[in-house]
Amino acid sequence: MTKIEAIIRPSKLDDVKAALDSVGITGITVSHVMGSGKQRGRTSHYRGQEYIVNLLDKVKIETVAWTTESMR
Repeated sequence: MTKIEAIIRPSKLDDVKAALDSVGITGITVSHVMGSGKQRGRTSHYRGQEYIVNLLDKVKIETVAWTTESMR
């Protein structure tokens, strides 16, 4: 048994769910998280002031896949 964790953009959730379903993985846990990485955040304006948002919305997916070694 192998635990798989992935942190992705929210817009990619449906694609990842479809890919997991196509290989027979149907049980997943989805959590909303915030983080920064390669995207490095963004600059926004609020009431005329510029500020940097360095934590972006992300989705964390957790699932368990059975490996052939664990079935022996």
